[in-house]
Amino acid sequence: MSLKDPALGNQAFTAEQFRNRWSKYREALRREDQLIFDRLFQAPAELEPDRSATCNTFETQVIAMLLEQRRISRELEAKLAALERSLREIEMKFRDFSAKQSA
Repeated sequence: MSLKDPALGNQAFTAEQFRNRWSKYREALRREDQLIFDRLFQAPAELEPDRSATCNTFETQVIAMLLEQRRISRELEAKLAALERSLREIEMKFRDFSAKQSA
């Protein structure tokens, strides 16, 4: 499935063209949401130079956006898991301390 731009004939349009079409929508967003919107389009640009040259269609850039979001998700999941482990350790130490105080 490919997103086609009638003005370009049968060519798939680029993320920049897509972003331009959504510029009025972006302007209507709250400032914090505008920053999120902009960040979505930074993911493809942050690819290594040799790969970014091949990522000129919107579809390939959407994949880069999804990969970036998944990477962020995994980092947050790892941080959350570490915090949960730390909390369990603190709870166990607190129980041990409370038990010794009660004895």
